[in-house]
Amino acid sequence: MQHSISGEETNTLPIAKDAAGSDGNSALPQILSGSWRASLQQVLPLYLSLHLTFLLLTYFAALFNINNFSSRNLPLIDLLHIWNRWDSSIYTGIATTGYTTFSRMAFFPLFPLAEHGLALLVQDPFVSGLIISNVAMLGVFIVLHRLVVEDFDQEHAWRTVLYLAFFPTAFFLATAYNESLFLFFALLTFYYQRRGRWWLAAPMAFLATLTRPIGICLLIPFAWEYLRQHNFQWRKIRLDALSGLGIIGGILLFAIYGYLRFHDLL
Repeated sequence: MQHSISGEETNTLPIAKDAAGSDGNSALPQILSGSWRASLQQVLPLYLSLHLTFLLLTYFAALFNINNFSSRNLPLIDLLHIWNRWDSSIYTGIATTGYTTFSRMAFFPLFPLAEHGLALLVQDPFVSGLIISNVAMLGVFIVLHRLVVEDFDQEHAWRTVLYLAFFPTAFFLATAYNESLFLFFALLTFYYQRRGRWWLAAPMAFLATLTRPIGICLLIPFAWEYLRQHNFQWRKIRLDALSGLGIIGGILLFAIYGYLRFHDLL
């Protein structure tokens, strides 16, 4: 089974050609299709075991805040708010009151906007941030698995996700930070670029740069991959090369907002 899956998608250039001629109406991968469902099945045990590890560590860490022989109980919401550290409170503040000070402009808007929207349902912007980050983390694992499968095989893909999941700083993907959301959109950008679906890669890159300014670096792999798929011949460049402008779109939009709000283009 593993050999048949990896053998079909080893060469990336034919994949790009086939994808360009296929139906591209959906802006996100069809998760219920066979290959995406297989990736979900592969990464889900890692995802669940990682969160079980985080839960145990959080529980034992919380015990240090309780005195010996104390009758105090430990509500689940307290365990969640143990993760409310450092920049999490800043994102929560932006989601609640907006960009009230210029210093908050260092934190790009997509994540707190998503927090604000989901908080309308869960009534807590910090909890909504945790939900967004952890759902995005699962998306990161799935998309990363698909990317590696197309170049190698199932075993390499599984190991790649394993090393990311249990890397010492992987807990940043689970807390209410924008790292997992950014990585999710960045990987989707790579996925669609590898398949030659440039106009689908553009909105993913736009969302990535609207999440973190480092997304501007996606211009480098975009230029390389586009030229590679066109055999590095300038005459083969088409109108879809303009999709690369989506990479700077997020930063440009936030810069305009900064100018209108604080008279400063970041």
